[in-house]
Amino acid sequence: MRAPGDTGCQHAKFAGAVVRHEGGGSIHAGGYLVAHHVRELPGAQMTASKKMNREITDAATLRDALSALGADDIDHHGRPLSVHLIGTYALLGAWGNPDFVALAGAFHSIYGTEEFAAKAQPLSRRGTIAGLIGTEAEKLAYAFCIADRRALYNVPIEGPFHMVTPAHGQRVAISRGTYAALLEIEVANIVEQAANQKGVPQAVVQFWLRAFESRRLFLSRGAVAAYRVALADYEARGA
Repeated sequence: MRAPGDTGCQHAKFAGAVVRHEGGGSIHAGGYLVAHHVRELPGAQMTASKKMNREITDAATLRDALSALGADDIDHHGRPLSVHLIGTYALLGAWGNPDFVALAGAFHSIYGTEEFAAKAQPLSRRGTIAGLIGTEAEKLAYAFCIADRRALYNVPIEGPFHMVTPAHGQRVAISRGTYAALLEIEVANIVEQAANQKGVPQAVVQFWLRAFESRRLFLSRGAVAAYRVALADYEARGA
């Protein structure tokens, strides 16, 4: 768990999706991370014309796939990365998110992230990952991997929504649905770690509580309840 910052840059564009939020109902902005927009980003190697069916259909096939991709062999704060990814997937599913959002969460650091450098798979394998989890989920996972997620909390609540991709030097326009999904995955990421990681400074825990509270209307009810309990409990334990 870390606290946020920001960087600036040029514009590209993503589209949105369907994500439940605290107020009930859903946010719809059709065509999750539309493929031709993803190709505008440097490093986007996936062939967009092939929309593959996913091979991962449940927790068992997810576990097998992550193991085969090398996630068992990468350390994530004292545990195998695969354990953290499966836990993130389970939380997103329990909170009622669409399957592709949960699967994106299961692969949210498969290419590494700005803060977690270890890569189970290179970007050249994006097509393979899309075959495993589906095109929509892969594009969302890719966005999470390349984004400065800390900068998401500097985006005005009323929009326009964007994400920063430091490695590419771009400020990428995204829909409200994409923005909400990235926040939801981040909550699952942090909550899963809070339950299993010790030694996080209290200032960082307090930051996440404030950050998530400031964006709670974008989040599912399950996510809001979970971070309030998990982070408050972490503070109480003084872990």
